[in-house]
Amino acid sequence: MTSIKDLSLHDLEQQFALLGEPAYRARQVAAWLYKKNVSDFAEMTNLGKQLRDKLSQQWFISNPVIVREQTAQDKTRKFALRFDDGVVVECVIIVDEKRRTLCISTQAGCKRKCVLCATGKMGFKRNLTQAEILDQIIVANRVLAPKEHITHLVFMGMGEPFDNFDTVLAALRIIHADHGMCVSPGRTTISTVGVLEGIERLGKEGQGEGLAISLHASDDETRKKLIPHARSVSIDQIIQAAAVYARVTGDKVTFEYVMIKGVNCFPADGKRLAKLLSQLPSKINLIPCNQVADSPYRMPGQAEIDAFMKELYDSPVIVTVRKSKGRDIMAACGQLAGSVPPV
Repeated sequence: MTSIKDLSLHDLEQQFALLGEPAYRARQVAAWLYKKNVSDFAEMTNLGKQLRDKLSQQWFISNPVIVREQTAQDKTRKFALRFDDGVVVECVIIVDEKRRTLCISTQAGCKRKCVLCATGKMGFKRNLTQAEILDQIIVANRVLAPKEHITHLVFMGMGEPFDNFDTVLAALRIIHADHGMCVSPGRTTISTVGVLEGIERLGKEGQGEGLAISLHASDDETRKKLIPHARSVSIDQIIQAAAVYARVTGDKVTFEYVMIKGVNCFPADGKRLAKLLSQLPSKINLIPCNQVADSPYRMPGQAEIDAFMKELYDSPVIVTVRKSKGRDIMAACGQLAGSVPPV
């Protein structure tokens, strides 16, 4: 059987037509799934029992199990979710004033093997389904306090979103829709290691989501050491693709840059970055390196950070420094690994 959350609204309408039911039933079901977050057809009380029975015979409502929940000192919450086949992924709720941001995973593991990332070290298991992407939001909304809900989404969890692009795009249609989760594209960001085809497709097929590119170096040789994907895609190619995206969408592109002690945050790096990013409407989000198991990379000292950032502050590039949250529970950037004991 298929999870009913793997169907689009159009698919649901067609299925209801086959059952001899009016199309509006599809929106009723979607409301129960994505607004009321139910996990059983029996809870859909505005549908007749006979119809509910028919639905349960054709589909199931996916409902991952929370196998571990952790809360950091800064109130960041990390959840390890186990899906039906036993695969475990992690997602993170970050609370900041009136924002409740969910960091979503799109794959179990990752093919890209970035050395800065715990997910990259665990290898690749499989892509997540549309239902499994949506279920992370549903679980988050269930655990939040009454009348609270996720307001912002960042596809920055486990996996490379553009390696699962078609499924991510389908999930986004439900995430943004009024019959779905009503999270606007302007409050949604997709992060990539620099997959050129994905950047191009998001510009053409997206609905206005933000684009964030993990750069992490100002020269190709350094980037190749940190990101194996960089062996086939240069920084210049990424900048060109990002410039096209900015021109097509009218949006600034965010570049993410993990600052690593003695590796990529010398003044010369800052100068090169300023020159690179001045070529397009962009901003850079600097991230002090978070500790990952079995990794030699460390956060730089403040003097090293200051000297690096001075070159950027003297340029027209918009610079922000991310305050990493959830470090004490391994929930910060690059730390997600789905590391829970198997059943």
